[in-house]
Amino acid sequence: MFIENLNTTSLNSINNGDIGIPKFIRHTAIVNNPENLKKYEKIIEDFCRSSFSKTETQNIHVKDESTYITKLLKWDTGEGALITISIDKINLTEKFDVLIIGDKGSIYHST
Repeated sequence: MFIENLNTTSLNSINNGDIGIPKFIRHTAIVNNPENLKKYEKIIEDFCRSSFSKTETQNIHVKDESTYITKLLKWDTGEGALITISIDKINLTEKFDVLIIGDKGSIYHST
C-alpha cells in the first residue's frame, strides 16, 4: 500500500539523519470511503509516534465528523503533528501528502 511505503521512506530519511531531528509533521490524507477514516487515522498517528520515537503527551481532536477528522498531536518536548483525513466524495480516489520539518531540513511528498 502506498501510505505504508511513504511512511517507510520518510522514516528511513529521519533515521538516516537526512533532515536532522524532526520537529513538526503535517500529514493530509484523502480517502475513498468512510471505513478508511479510522484506519488511516491510526496508521498516520503511529507514523508520527515513530517519527518522534515516542508517544504524544496530548492528542487533541480539532474536528471529528463522519467525513472529516483533524487532530493535533503534541509532545512535551515541543514537537507537534497536524493530521487531517477527509473523504473524497467526487472522484473516489486516495491521496496522501506529508511534510516533515527537521532541524536540518525537511521532507515533502504527495501523491
